[in-house]
Amino acid sequence: MPRDDTIEHCWYCDRPVARAEAEKDHFPIPARHGGDAVVWACKGCHSLKDRLGLQRIEMLEYIGSEWHDWPPSARIFMARIFALLLDVRKLEGVEG
Repeated sequence: MPRDDTIEHCWYCDRPVARAEAEKDHFPIPARHGGDAVVWACKGCHSLKDRLGLQRIEMLEYIGSEWHDWPPSARIFMARIFALLLDVRKLEGVEG
């Protein structure tokens, strides 16, 4: 099988990453909630998204601006917030 040397950029930190080393991340809606849009992510950012503490509320100042203008930490933070909000809605039995 030929090696895939395609270079992608991590959607969160914008660093170049070989496609063979990148991971697809469902954003903004997690796969477990029916999301089908994906972005390329480096393994570090993809992993960090699930570990980032929610005490970083100052990131909410970026709401309303374009996604691509956000710094990596804000992108990761909002991915985490979207996932958690959908988890809560599911637990409460709220659809959509």
